[in-house]
Amino acid sequence: NTQPAASALARLPAGVYFSSSVSGEKNSRRILPEDSYQSTLSSIVERDYFPSLPSLRRDVTVLERRAAGDVAGAVAVRRAARRLADHEESLAREEAGGEAEAQEGK
Repeated sequence: NTQPAASALARLPAGVYFSSSVSGEKNSRRILPEDSYQSTLSSIVERDYFPSLPSLRRDVTVLERRAAGDVAGAVAVRRAARRLADHEESLAREEAGGEAEAQEGK
């Protein structure tokens, strides 16, 4: 099944994929450093195939802080994760709103 891979390529950050111009010019490619390529590819694989990993990492961090007796640190980790999730949700809503406006303009 190549659908997840194809959709992952469509959602690469700007500059990671090669872009072609509409006017028919030759395709230009941007060659990335290996570290940048690996980190981008890893984040795509994690996002598409292992979406629960970030929450599992957060839970491990919270449990490690609690085991060390750092209750305030555990609370801080949870609050930071909640703020990040709220921010990502607001970005998704803004993006969905922009797509809806583009559809209405057609």
